This record gives sequence, C-alpha cells and structure tokens, in this order.
Amino acid sequence: MTRGWRLAAMATAVAAAGLVSSLAQAKEFYVEDSSPAAQKCYVKAFVPAKVHVNTEGQLVRPQKQQWVVSTVGTVEKWTLVTVPAVYVETRKVVEAAHYTLRPVDCNATMAPPKPKSNCYKSGGDRVICEPVWN
Repeated sequence: MTRGWRLAAMATAVAAAGLVSSLAQAKEFYVEDSSPAAQKCYVKAFVPAKVHVNTEGQLVRPQKQQWVVSTVGTVEKWTLVTVPAVYVETRKVVEAAHYTLRPVDCNATMAPPKPKSNCYKSGGDRVICEPVWN
C-alpha cells in the first residue's frame, strides 16, 4: 500500500468510528424549550375505584311461601305470606383507584380554596373562628 492509500484508509476508519459514536449518542438528547406556549401545568386529582355491586350475588335461601296463623280469641286467621329470597352481595372491581393529571392554566393561582368558617371579633383584636357545618 502506498502512503496515500494508508491515509485514506485511516481517515475512513476515523470517520466510521465517529459515525458509530454519533449513532450511540443520538439515542439520548435534551431539548431546552423556553417557550411559554409549550409550558403545561397539571393538577393531581384522585379517581376512586369503580366497583360493580350485585345485590343478588349468591343465593342463600330461595323465595318461599308459608302460612301464618294469627289467633284472636277463638278465631284463627290463616294468611299465605311470601318470604323474599336472601342473597349475599357480591362486588367486582371494574377499575382500580388511581390518580390522574388534569391540565390547568399555568397563570391561574394554584392556592387551595380556604375552608368555610364563621369568624367574628370578640373584644379588641381577638378574632374567633368557628367551622361552618353544612
């Protein structure tokens, strides 16, 4: 090999190594975006579990009819009464409880609302606050 070919081969090897290293680095990158339009704000909200409740789940005792005798003095009164069935309630979780992020306006105040209270002054600078029971 001549010197020119060796230099060309070395340059190709260096370029290939650079290409491989740049491909490895291409997997991970960061973008700085200071645009206020791209800024997003969220509020964490709890979503309770969804449960399907079957009030007629497992049958314990079927419906039946029976005679009830009531005696008033010497007179008997017979009444046919229907006794309803007895079931054990069953529950099935359809969706588990979880938190979700709800988008909100970033410029809005994020302070939680103040609890309701009944405040009044009681002599001088003393302020008494009582909770409101609604």
